[in-house]
Amino acid sequence: MKVGVTGITGFLGSTVGKHLLLSGKYHVRGSVRSLENASKINPIKQAYKSYEDAYELKEADLLDDDSIYKFVEGLDYVIHVASPFPDISKNVNEEELIKPAVDGTLSVLRASQHFGIKRVVVTASTATISDGAGSKLTYDHTDHVDPETVVNPYIKSKILAENAAWEFVEEAKESGSPLEMSTIHPAGIIGPTLTKGTEFTSMSVFRNFMTGKFPLLPKITIGLSDVRDLADAHEKALFAEPYQRYVTASYALYAKEVSQIIKEEFGDKGLNPTTREMPYLIARAMATFNPVLRGYLGRWGKKITYDCSNAEKHLGYKQRSPRESIIDMTNSFINQGYVKPTT
Repeated sequence: MKVGVTGITGFLGSTVGKHLLLSGKYHVRGSVRSLENASKINPIKQAYKSYEDAYELKEADLLDDDSIYKFVEGLDYVIHVASPFPDISKNVNEEELIKPAVDGTLSVLRASQHFGIKRVVVTASTATISDGAGSKLTYDHTDHVDPETVVNPYIKSKILAENAAWEFVEEAKESGSPLEMSTIHPAGIIGPTLTKGTEFTSMSVFRNFMTGKFPLLPKITIGLSDVRDLADAHEKALFAEPYQRYVTASYALYAKEVSQIIKEEFGDKGLNPTTREMPYLIARAMATFNPVLRGYLGRWGKKITYDCSNAEKHLGYKQRSPRESIIDMTNSFINQGYVKPTT
């Protein structure tokens, strides 16, 4: 069976690809923006060096339909992981995120329908399930977020991309050319990285925890998903009940609790993460010019959790403990050189 994985050089995509290769059941085709980009390609080749005959890398651009069609042609299944992720330290133009997220997802779905792909699994996010601003504290696969209420451009891009995907699937059913699809909804992705020497934007948040870059922490809960458990969920979703939204974030910790675990396990190894929380009044004042912080205000101090029973039922989803994931992630960041302890 041939499985395509978009965004295979990313934190999640590389682990999904390796998980499929380890099973010995698939030939994996991974999408990359450029085969000439050695900083992205070489780490993947190193991580997959034992499986040279079982995978291939192919250039594909989410905003270039022709390249996406060429990527999808000849595959049996597609796992669409690729999505733009912003540098949270900078102000980001909405269109820079929304257009590739929405148009790229639709391009993958159109190509998959055209070539008769058996199933597409799309990586979505718990950000499309809940923004934490309502009165509920536990959310599940039936919940949705109104994009008009969202100020964070990354979150809005994920919501609009998922909405567009389900609209496409419904229209495909009505047209008589159905395309089976399911979505996976992780939260903050943690766990070990496979590749050395390449930066992943989604990892920067947790690296900032480890290094104490945040002088004060927001008083919010962070849903957590282990990258290895997610890889398994993506594979199983290829063959499980279709047309499902699978929430895959069994644990949620306050930002302070994440830092405390790192401090307890690695404080004597030279890591000194911040464990002080930001007062609400300071957060509210800073939110006037910080859209990310502004998006946190509605969930400030709330213990937001997720009901993963749909994934547990259909995928047998079982997530390892957050402490194990955080320890493994921190060790891998140290070993790969992403974090340099002071001692």
